[in-house]
Amino acid sequence: MKVADTKPSLLLKGETPRLIDEWQIAPVLWDAVRFKVNESNEAGQFILTGSAVPLDDVLKHTGTGRIVKILIRPMSLYESMESNDSVSLKDLFDGKTDIEGISSLTIENLAFALVRGGWPASI
Repeated sequence: MKVADTKPSLLLKGETPRLIDEWQIAPVLWDAVRFKVNESNEAGQFILTGSAVPLDDVLKHTGTGRIVKILIRPMSLYESMESNDSVSLKDLFDGKTDIEGISSLTIENLAFALVRGGWPASI
């Protein structure tokens, strides 16, 4: 964190693409990435990820033309091949009540899949 506050460009050196996770902890990195992208004019150099939003009082550029936001969603149990897709949450939310299904997962594997989450790297 002290490096980011003192000389953020040091964190951007090296091979690309470069992943910077939780960048919002050191929001100065946002502008450092903008400067580096302007300097090299290459696409796809940096991947900024984070699970929180920076504070509202943090000054930063919009990223227009340089930074693209991508919404990442977890995989469903069907996508991870742990469900046969016989029960649909959409159907449940749409009020359908005649819904049934049988899973080939053991109760232990089903419990594990539920608490593991659906991020591709965890599967």
